Amino acid sequence: MSMQRSTHKAKHRKVPVADDSMIYESMLSAVIDQRLPPGTRLTEAELCSIYGTARRNVERVLVRLEAEGVVKIERNRGASVAQPSAKDARDVFALRRLVEVEIVRLVSGNLSPEAHSRLMLSLEAEHVHGHVGLDRDRIHHSGDFHILLAQECGNGEILRLVYRLVALTSLITQLFGNNQALDCWHEEHVELVDLLVLGETEAAIVLMKKHLDSIEGALRLVEPRDGDIDLRVALAGEVLIASSRL
Repeated sequence: MSMQRSTHKAKHRKVPVADDSMIYESMLSAVIDQRLPPGTRLTEAELCSIYGTARRNVERVLVRLEAEGVVKIERNRGASVAQPSAKDARDVFALRRLVEVEIVRLVSGNLSPEAHSRLMLSLEAEHVHGHVGLDRDRIHHSGDFHILLAQECGNGEILRLVYRLVALTSLITQLFGNNQALDCWHEEHVELVDLLVLGETEAAIVLMKKHLDSIEGALRLVEPRDGDIDLRVALAGEVLIASSRL
């Protein structure tokens, strides 16, 4: 009898599911890490299965990502990862220059020892992956560096904006990027941290503009990828991380 009750309870035990915020962060991280390339189809039924959640939750996340330019939703075709145009790319870098110059102003001379340690760990990871030639990891750590800087300015809205812009930049570099530009990113990041620690604000601003200009200047028009990606494989790591948090 007790065995039957135990089995009955097991069948009806609630399994923790992902909430909207977790799904959003998971998918955005996958875009930044280039596990979800431009054009990847985002089937609602498969996303529901991956995250163990209801369709309405997935729909809300997709609408949010569409509003931020990361996802495109078309009638009768569904959702897919966005494929930014050349104009979109120019607009993103114009906005990054405005926002990240302000971040430099806010952070310069104000880096705490803890913040400096976090940035140095990011630079170390960027350096290691640069030497082993893993472009996807190098791009991930480069984006992480800019997100860490945004965290230090103490403005949540700026941080959320930079996080979105880094995701869009990841899509842009996949569509139009020239990987030769990756070689100089690390050196400029190192120099930028040195200037911020010293409080050399104007020099840091000049370098940040040069850094973003060099990334934009390396872009070249290429054919978009077809987006034939296995969603379950691309998002598997994020789901495992999310499950450990629940």
